[in-house]
Amino acid sequence: MNPVNATALYVSACRSVLQCDPRDPQSFAELCKLLPFFRQSLSCLVCGNLLQDPIAPTNSSCQHYVCKACKGKKMMMKPSCSWCKDYEQFEENKQLCILVECYRKLCEYITESPLAQQIASVVGGSSDILAMLREGLSLTEMKPEEPQVCLSLDLSHSPTPSTSEEPSVAQLETPPELPEAPLTPPSINGLHDCNGLTTVDELAASLPSRGRPHP
Repeated sequence: MNPVNATALYVSACRSVLQCDPRDPQSFAELCKLLPFFRQSLSCLVCGNLLQDPIAPTNSSCQHYVCKACKGKKMMMKPSCSWCKDYEQFEENKQLCILVECYRKLCEYITESPLAQQIASVVGGSSDILAMLREGLSLTEMKPEEPQVCLSLDLSHSPTPSTSEEPSVAQLETPPELPEAPLTPPSINGLHDCNGLTTVDELAASLPSRGRPHP
């Protein structure tokens, strides 16, 4: 999945969140259609989980991504992609790192708002959506704590602040632990000719509408 398409999915998912109306159950259908596609666009082609420290080929247009820890392992594609066989050409992708963080923040917002309870009560297949939300929240647990360590080091070497500027203990506390999320089925990212999908329209066309009965 091209990061540009993943960004478009993020924008569309955020828009659908703002348009959700508790009085209209159908208004949740668009969000529940877009969120799985957004999550799929950020999946590792080796482990199938959300990307952690994503890396991507620098000299290929196939746009296949894996976690840094999965580098060198076999991708879940049949047939395999001939454009990104050489893992030596893979480097960190900052844009994908930002998009994964955006996904986490979106899951956090939905979970902490009344939307989560409303989705669970009015939307069919809500268990899958709630599992995605828990998976997104679990990224908080896996985020490294280096920034907090750096903050402590910086404070120890800085001039003593005045009483009004001294940080409180609550500001330096780590966030509470979040529930573990179940593993989701492996997903595929990439371009159309490389075992993936390219546009939001193609993604939407592949999913039956929740608002209409099946023939």
